[in-house]
Amino acid sequence: MAKSLKSKSPLPPSPSQRPLRKGFLILWVLAGLLLLAGHIVFFTLHTDRAAQSFNRSVVPPDTISGMPEPRFFLESDSYTWLSHTRDLMKSGEWRLRWTFMDNAPYGREMHWSHLIIWTVRGIANMIMAQTGWPAARAVELAGVWVMPLFQFLFLALALVAISRKWGLLPAAGFMFAFLTYESVAIAFHPLKPDHHAMQLYFVLASFACLQMGGLGWVGSSPASESNTPFWIGFPGAPARRTARNWFIASGVFGGLALWIGSTVWLISLAIIALACLPALPRFHSPEPDAAYEPILWRWWAAVGCFVGLIFYLLEYAPNHFSMRLEVNHPLAWLSWIGVAWGLETLARVQQHDRLDRQLFIQLLLPTLLAMALPLAVWLGPESWFLMNDPMLKRLHARYITEFQPFIPFPDGNWWALLATFRSYFLALPGIAIWLVLAKDAPSHKRHMLLSAVLYSTLLLIATLLQKRWGFSFAGSLVWLTLVGLCAWLSTTNAARRTWQHWGIRIWIILILADGCYANYSRLHVENNAAACRALSEDWIAYNLQKRNALRWGFAAGTNQWRFAGIAVDTPLLYYYAGIPSVASYYWENTAGWQAEATLLSDTTPGATQALEVAQARGLTHIVSSIRSSYPEIYFYIATGIHDPWYAALHTLDGWLTYEPFANRPAWTVPAEQLSEIGRSDYIFKTPSGYAKEKLRYQVFAIQSHNETPTEMPP
Repeated sequence: MAKSLKSKSPLPPSPSQRPLRKGFLILWVLAGLLLLAGHIVFFTLHTDRAAQSFNRSVVPPDTISGMPEPRFFLESDSYTWLSHTRDLMKSGEWRLRWTFMDNAPYGREMHWSHLIIWTVRGIANMIMAQTGWPAARAVELAGVWVMPLFQFLFLALALVAISRKWGLLPAAGFMFAFLTYESVAIAFHPLKPDHHAMQLYFVLASFACLQMGGLGWVGSSPASESNTPFWIGFPGAPARRTARNWFIASGVFGGLALWIGSTVWLISLAIIALACLPALPRFHSPEPDAAYEPILWRWWAAVGCFVGLIFYLLEYAPNHFSMRLEVNHPLAWLSWIGVAWGLETLARVQQHDRLDRQLFIQLLLPTLLAMALPLAVWLGPESWFLMNDPMLKRLHARYITEFQPFIPFPDGNWWALLATFRSYFLALPGIAIWLVLAKDAPSHKRHMLLSAVLYSTLLLIATLLQKRWGFSFAGSLVWLTLVGLCAWLSTTNAARRTWQHWGIRIWIILILADGCYANYSRLHVENNAAACRALSEDWIAYNLQKRNALRWGFAAGTNQWRFAGIAVDTPLLYYYAGIPSVASYYWENTAGWQAEATLLSDTTPGATQALEVAQARGLTHIVSSIRSSYPEIYFYIATGIHDPWYAALHTLDGWLTYEPFANRPAWTVPAEQLSEIGRSDYIFKTPSGYAKEKLRYQVFAIQSHNETPTEMPP
């Protein structure tokens, strides 16, 4: 049997065939890059034109007569990134470390990485050089194109790397998934510039490079290098040098992920380390013609920490260093070194070795290093990690969507999980079952698939606990699908079963149909929105909030207004109107949340405590959302007590939220002009007539406010 299988294995190309084969591969890759660019450009233009057409459907189309109507975006964070970019360009500096968008009037530190900011600025500068537009207009258009640009760069790199390792079909499949699979493609949406796409890609690329590097297993000779599949294949362990290069690439992507978001990367680091355990010699049968190289983990951590160091210096040198554990920090590098050291130590343990006291002693120091940052977060002062602030904990635990558990936990609706992750979700149970049944599968395939299954499973658990891991889980499903199909399709026909043939074919058809339908659905939704045949809630909400902010900004004129009570719209208000607010949904703004929650949850007679906060900060207006749940939110954040009825009746925000505002304190006076703007009716012209939408903002002017706020507290 072994002999017949061997006879059916593909032979490596002869030396005379290799240049021709390589030339064909390059041509196919170039064709793929052209298709990739065409798809991204087409859909970006289509989305932007649909949004512009939707903009013009409002009667009248221009919010302020004589002023071109600006674009709208579909994420609050998008306005923050664009505001930071605009402020940086205005300052003439190359880094932004302080923003006045929130925590009015003092502002606060800004610790977001500059990758998006620098990229948007670069695109905006090119637009300004070609068109002569002002910076604000150029930044707006750059915001539309920044995520499609990253999508092209990321997928182009993946296309080249995967085609060289596993063939053209897996590379095309990966590209197809990231263009059409909504759970990952939405991260690159033109109207949602944000950092989630970078986190998704860098973390996934770090794990994928480890897998393509053999997870530490190297071939005994470089002969396998010449047997790279053209269409699809599953090569064995790479040569030592090739494996090292893949581990170095993994470290680079991990360092980039650390730069974008330290917390996400460190949790991902733990998941990646656990997912790599099945490939270690202790848990894995020896591979023929292969050996394990524990030292590869040193390269991985050393390169990753070096990349982290470079970007740490770019962000903070020479005078912005501080103990900020929420972002890239030397303690994160120590944790990474500890994880790599632990993996290297475990990698030296063979399958039949005893787990004795000496091994546990050897693992003690790596474990302590790996716990360096978590221990500093748990045991250090609150100022080291602002997310430990009680108010921020309550805010994130109950009211920030991405920190909430996934749907199946509260109501048991497990079909929602399948509806969200769709055909790619079938990879997780399908490949797990195949691993159980295919006990005679080659060892290098088994440890690759086990690792990928464990990686997806751990991210599934993370997603069920917090929705923000959904992007990473979806990306892991794409990778698991890719690895599984490569492993199965490279198996000889004699090792396959009829039901497997039909199962794989149906699964591939589902994936292709799902992707084509997703593209069709996106075009259909955008065409309907452009013609106002169907009004999207998100498009309506952000369009009207934009128009409201523009009108408030126009009414403000040269006045220096400072708002409270509008935390969710703080970035949008600052972007369109230049009006700063107190609270916002960012961890750097702990002081702003403390002040605004204290102000709006005040229950004292006449809200005297709130008045003191308003006077100390020189606030000019309080905004309430009529008949909303915000009184409950502010009261819970400030006190930890969840009592919506009490909050509505006895807090300042409750008095200002429910009409007729009979209990409002005397120092809050309805601002008629701003309230009229905030409660305006907006008319949309539709094919069947006109549709009306209404905002529900009530604005109160603060009487006897302090024109010169006190100095910022330390």
